[in-house]
Amino acid sequence: MWTDNDGELFEKAIRAKEAGDLPRSIMFLATLTTRYPTNAKLHWYLGHIFEELGSVEKAIESFRTATRLAPSLELASLGLFHCLWRHDKLEEALVEMRRFILANDSSTYRGIMNDLQELGAGTPEADEEIMREIRQMLTHGEEKMHQ
Repeated sequence: MWTDNDGELFEKAIRAKEAGDLPRSIMFLATLTTRYPTNAKLHWYLGHIFEELGSVEKAIESFRTATRLAPSLELASLGLFHCLWRHDKLEEALVEMRRFILANDSSTYRGIMNDLQELGAGTPEADEEIMREIRQMLTHGEEKMHQ
């Protein structure tokens, strides 16, 4: 059960992050995730800080933990998707997007897919397989909405 002391520890993590002391923020959050290993939001927040620090693999691991613990937590899924995409793991990002939208309606992901389709996945020579995936997900999403 979350205690006042845990709340104070979380506040310290936030203040440390805001002050730019990311390692200290991670230390506080790591303590909390040890106490509350099934709290997806703690893992999600930790993922953002790891990514900001440049620890991409640890960020991805934290986001994956959050999505495993709370598969329908859109913030966790989007955190993982964006982290993967920003670090050129496009196929993995699309796998996460697909996983989420197959089980949940997401106007955010629909907007991302539309933007990617319009921009050609962000590159002049967009990989045709990626574009095919995006078109399929958009079509699937529209079919789901009309059911």
